[in-house]
Amino acid sequence: MKLIVSGCSWSSRDRTSPGVEFGQLIADHYGWQYQNTAVISASNFIIRLQIQHAIENLNPDFIIINWTNPARIEWNFAGKEYDPLQGIRQVTYATGEHSPNDELHPAGELIDPTIAFSTFQSLFCEDLSLSFEEVCDVYPIMSSTCSEQNWKALRHYYTNLYDTALECHKQIYIMQSAIHELESRGIPYLMSPNTLDFLHDLQTLRGETDPQKILKDSFYPFWDMIPEKNKIQGVASMLSEVDTNLYGDYDKNPGRFLSSHISPLAHKAYAEKLIPSINNLIV
Repeated sequence: MKLIVSGCSWSSRDRTSPGVEFGQLIADHYGWQYQNTAVISASNFIIRLQIQHAIENLNPDFIIINWTNPARIEWNFAGKEYDPLQGIRQVTYATGEHSPNDELHPAGELIDPTIAFSTFQSLFCEDLSLSFEEVCDVYPIMSSTCSEQNWKALRHYYTNLYDTALECHKQIYIMQSAIHELESRGIPYLMSPNTLDFLHDLQTLRGETDPQKILKDSFYPFWDMIPEKNKIQGVASMLSEVDTNLYGDYDKNPGRFLSSHISPLAHKAYAEKLIPSINNLIV
């Protein structure tokens, strides 16, 4: 049996502390093989490519998918034509010094990086007044995956054309296609709506104002499309009980370089939460 995990940084490997992430703990519990296809800042389209690559090339017996924030974007940074038949092979996994392509990319050596991706907030360091050079000082990897001309175009798109509700609606169909593909092939899976669940639930628990209410209102009504037996729910509430450092002091987390959002203790709690649901699906 082989377990595949797909997603963004909430699911990605931590090569500084092998075995920390929940996927490895679950695989160890069952004695399964394990492969992680997740990567920091992956958009939902990139996660969909991870799933397709796993289905077509990695022979999965079970897949765990954590969808992400819809406010992310992809762009062609290499000037080469994107080939849909290549899929994830054309996506760079080099997101910084701690995440080189050769160690993290699920396609191994069969890569031809053409497509980069990021959260809009990261592209501009949450400050639209910053220059491209100032952003690159904060995120040096930016200079290798985004030209200043492309960066200015992305900023123009975000400030003048981007529509959150529209983007949410588009990405619903990305998720639906993954559900259809997995169901039609008979591959058992678990799926969490997205990292916005973590953020919203955590803010609610802390009594904070939700700054992304439009995302929640636009996105959440569609969660019923995920069959109940395959849906991961209540994750943020559970994690907050065991890990008060969510979005907190990363220096206390061995996973701070790649996953960083939850501690090893919370990864263990997450794995323990998922195992009963997995049991129900593999009987």
